[in-house]
Amino acid sequence: MGHAPLPWSEIKAWSELTDTPLAPWEAQMIRRASSAYVGELSAENDVSPWRDTRAGKRQGVSFAEFVGARKRKKTED
Repeated sequence: MGHAPLPWSEIKAWSELTDTPLAPWEAQMIRRASSAYVGELSAENDVSPWRDTRAGKRQGVSFAEFVGARKRKKTED
């Protein structure tokens, strides 16, 4: 089974169970956000923005590298 947007029944159930009333536009936005998320998950050209999977080379930095660079910069100052 593939990815699917949240069904209206789940949005309604969440609203009722958490006692969080939703305006119609809020429920629609939750559904649209869910649809957009699923669309991105199943995009044909799904390439991570931090890696070039075609060349197998990294294009960005990891969080650990970013933090390490910030620490090195602070000690140099």
